[in-house]
Amino acid sequence: MAEQVANGINKQQKHVYNQDMNWIFSPRTGVAWDVTGSGKWVVRGGYGIYRDWVTLGNAENNLKGNPPGFVLPTFYNNGSTSPPIFGYGTQNTYPFGFPYPAFHGTALDAKGGIPGAQIGVGGVDGNLKSPYTETWSAAVERQVTKNMVASIGYVGQHSGDLQYGGGSSFGHSFSGDVYAFEGDLLKHLTCTPTSPGEPASCVGTQTRLNSSFGAVNYTFNGPWSNYSALILAVKGRFATRIRNRFVYSIGLKRQLGCTSNRKLSHRIPA
Repeated sequence: MAEQVANGINKQQKHVYNQDMNWIFSPRTGVAWDVTGSGKWVVRGGYGIYRDWVTLGNAENNLKGNPPGFVLPTFYNNGSTSPPIFGYGTQNTYPFGFPYPAFHGTALDAKGGIPGAQIGVGGVDGNLKSPYTETWSAAVERQVTKNMVASIGYVGQHSGDLQYGGGSSFGHSFSGDVYAFEGDLLKHLTCTPTSPGEPASCVGTQTRLNSSFGAVNYTFNGPWSNYSALILAVKGRFATRIRNRFVYSIGLKRQLGCTSNRKLSHRIPA
């Protein structure tokens, strides 16, 4: 990633992605088997693939701040800038015939950045894939009494091609700043103490992999997540209108190389 950032350029093109994300085949199946034919022993299993669509925000919100863009200059009538011009429009189409004061924009550098200003830019992997989740389950159920069933089951899940920086609730655009490398970006830092309770004044040399840009918010596939759980349950009807379900589950979740164990014990009334 560091090499990609160092060699990255900002250029104009007609499309965000290199191909359509239309390969979203998502098969799902489930089976149930009455082992003895009496309905007292049942084996169940299932498998399915589910896909999440890449939001429209990733295709445009991440890119709208990239140069070239509109400028909002300020003109003064004191000789420090070109004087403002007041006039009427004379045409019905853009730019409507308004007189413009003299203004010269700044040409972009060879990488598409603004010289002297390391502005933040956004980008999206042109080969971005649709995130997916595979789920599978198996369970054995046994009728214990006329009104009670006990079961033991296993549930597994794997999610892949997740988007870097994603997962926030109600988010419409997922990305993260990839413009960082091991060690501090500020080298040879020198700080001068100030008055008590005030932050120190610090100066240093900022080192960048790519001198044309500041933060680089980039969207790409990479994160993954695994989950598996053992589920023990008893459900039944104890009166004409009273049904209860008691569930105990123990699960293991792994995500982005981090592992966490979580034991859950709870009762869920039907």
